[in-house]
Amino acid sequence: MATNYPTTLDTTTQQPNIAASDEMDDPGKLHDEVHTNHSQAIIQIETKLGIGSSAANSASTDQILVKQADGSTQWAANPGAGALTSLSGAVLESTVNAKGDIYAATADDTVTRLGVGTNGQVLTADSTAATGLVWAAADSPIPLILALS
Repeated sequence: MATNYPTTLDTTTQQPNIAASDEMDDPGKLHDEVHTNHSQAIIQIETKLGIGSSAANSASTDQILVKQADGSTQWAANPGAGALTSLSGAVLESTVNAKGDIYAATADDTVTRLGVGTNGQVLTADSTAATGLVWAAADSPIPLILALS
């Protein structure tokens, strides 16, 4: 278990590196493979996230650790599942909110909702529309008459 993080990084002193020669029943070394894997994973996560100025026990309930632009970390409120409203480069599910809605681009890297058309309409290219698409009545079929002899 992490002991120093997030104010400083744990090392193999706090996250033991169990040697293959250690006995499974040695104190503090049970399930050596599991502990080694977990310890190394914890150290890698800590290294990736960086360190911050507040210890884990200073976090409030439901806070998450967020990496800042300067490389440090800070405890922040957890927005909860589905509560995010903006992520760089993400297209949010909330953009479409009705059956049949589709995503349509209005410009480079700009996505919007195109609501479903009415029954019988077809999606048609239209360069004058913001999305370049419109719902329009389907063209009447041209009757095909075959003369058989």
